[in-house]
Amino acid sequence: MLNNDTAKLLSGIYKLARTGMQTSKEVIEKADDRRLRDELSVQYINYFKTANDAESMLIKEGILPNYNSIITKTAMWDSSQLNTLSHVSTSHISEMMINGTTMEIISLTKHLNECKDANEASKNMARDFIRAEENHVDDLKRFLEKS
Repeated sequence: MLNNDTAKLLSGIYKLARTGMQTSKEVIEKADDRRLRDELSVQYINYFKTANDAESMLIKEGILPNYNSIITKTAMWDSSQLNTLSHVSTSHISEMMINGTTMEIISLTKHLNECKDANEASKNMARDFIRAEENHVDDLKRFLEKS
């Protein structure tokens, strides 16, 4: 049986990864630059794998993962649509993704620090996810240009 901190950390990982999946999928469709689409696809795959791993660990312990509400999903979709509607340059898309990914890193780091009693497997998953996100930010920086 998972302790409360482990369940909380895995649920946080799951939600962030699912949110990242949805956002990156929507942004990939708007990107004109093939190299940026490829980079975003790599990030999407990481989100997908991380969400599945966290979901599997939760389900194995009898916990059904709870993804964001439909209102949150709709607001997130509206925001990404509005942000890309008027300005879909490669630089702008990469900047949006860097900002969103950085927010995920901060959120997950806080979760990790709060869940001190989480098991090592969930802590390692969180650390791996954070490292992967930091690498994605570094990779996305090469698409930034002066506006």
